[in-house]
Amino acid sequence: EASDQIKSSWTALHDELDVINELKIPRWTQYDPELPIELHGFCDASENAFAAVIYSRVTDRNGIHHITFLTAKTKVAPLKNKHTLPRLELAGALLLSKLMSDTIKALELPNITTYYWCDSMITLAWIQKEPLTWQTFVANRVAEIQKLTNRCNWNYIKSADNPADVASRGSSPLKLKSDNQWWTGPEWLNKASKNWP
Repeated sequence: EASDQIKSSWTALHDELDVINELKIPRWTQYDPELPIELHGFCDASENAFAAVIYSRVTDRNGIHHITFLTAKTKVAPLKNKHTLPRLELAGALLLSKLMSDTIKALELPNITTYYWCDSMITLAWIQKEPLTWQTFVANRVAEIQKLTNRCNWNYIKSADNPADVASRGSSPLKLKSDNQWWTGPEWLNKASKNWP
């Protein structure tokens, strides 16, 4: 029965693979050296994987916000040493911290403002305290996150608004193609910061 389910899932995926050729990802961020640029990173985890995704946000001279999908990364959750969901969420936050650091280095732009978004209150609480407060697994990852990011830049986001949820849970090519939240981030990213969570 399990093998039939795997075969069915594989067949469904195989039938949709051609959809990937239809994906078009705009690469111009609308960046202008005289305009500020923000990078918004989102992280999430499930029992199967943890993920991070980053968008740039440029506000032009007319006050219009341009959101561009920059990069994303996903890692499969360990099969041997299974972790609790809070630990996987923390691993997602560390993945985002590293991805953001690499992205900033690659862009080589001045005056980048960074925002980190996470839907795990436990992860956010861990990041806000000194690493020595926690046991080794958490302490080591929190120390690395704090080295790479400013803990004041971490914010809470509702799970429903978290685009990294798509990457941590997986998606079919057809569903991914039409998933606006994945390609442009949550709707409120297009609004003034006073409307953000």
